[in-house]
Amino acid sequence: MNNRELERCLSRGAIGEKEDNLQVVVETQNGGCPTRYMSEVTWAGRGFDWTAGLFLIRPKDPLVVARVLTSSIRQAAEERLARAKEVHDKLGFKYIMKARENEWLEGFIEGVRMHITSCTEDPK
Repeated sequence: MNNRELERCLSRGAIGEKEDNLQVVVETQNGGCPTRYMSEVTWAGRGFDWTAGLFLIRPKDPLVVARVLTSSIRQAAEERLARAKEVHDKLGFKYIMKARENEWLEGFIEGVRMHITSCTEDPK
C-alpha cells in the first residue's frame, strides 16, 4: 500500500460517518478470541534519511516478523539438526552430535514454543 491508497481508503468512507473517533491499531498475526491481538498506533508520518520515501506507522508494542512453519516443529528441528550435522562433517569437527541428538531436538522444540508464547502473550 502507498500513501495515496491509504488516503483513498480514509476518504472513501472506510471509517464511516458514525465512527468519527476510532482508535487506530495494527492487527497482528498473534491469535486471539474473538479477534487477533491489536497494537495501538503511537505515531504515523513521513520517514526521512534512511526511511525517506516511506510512510511509517509506529505500533505501541514491538511486533516480530515470523516465518510460519510449513511443517511440525519436530520435523523442522530434525531438518535443522541434519543440516548442522552436515556442516560438522564438512568442517571435520570431532564432536559427535549423535550422543545428544534427542536433547538437542527437545531443546529446539522448547525454544520454538517459548518464542511462540512470548509473541502471543499480552504484554500488559
